[in-house]
Amino acid sequence: MNKKVRIALYVILGIIVVVGLELLVFKVVSKKPTVPPDSGSVGRMQTLNNVLKSKFGNSWPFVMIFILILLLAIFALLYFVLKKETITWNVSPHSAMILSRVGMVLAILISLTLVGLGVYAVIKDRKDYNAQQEDAGDFATQTKGQQFLDLAGLILVLVVILALIGWAVYHHFKYEKSLKA
Repeated sequence: MNKKVRIALYVILGIIVVVGLELLVFKVVSKKPTVPPDSGSVGRMQTLNNVLKSKFGNSWPFVMIFILILLLAIFALLYFVLKKETITWNVSPHSAMILSRVGMVLAILISLTLVGLGVYAVIKDRKDYNAQQEDAGDFATQTKGQQFLDLAGLILVLVVILALIGWAVYHHFKYEKSLKA
């Protein structure tokens, strides 16, 4: 199999794994409990939740998942590095170009994931706040028009950020081509 095709397959497989993990996280977070909890288990879970919130913040499940993925990546890299008896790093210009492109793709994916998680946290917090206000009897929360403007502004900011990233990648590849010529 051609080396470029193999690298492209690895990148595609990595993207599929990252997207699958993101979908799994959102599925687990939004799952409804099937068995009604009793008062003892609710108390223990609230205590555990309060302790983890005090240590890692309100989005502690995402922090734990990020730490787990980071540890798995470190262990995988250590395994591949220590698998050989001697360690030699020879990077040709072509390999460096491939590594930089893969690094940029991963940086874009991680950035989009973090933005998505941030948007999810803001929406969930706003939903909880609105539910709390309705329970308290305050129905004078944001109007639908204001929510639409907020969402439109968020989408506009995301489009501008993606356009800037695309512009930088385009000029980076253009610069690489000019170096080869």
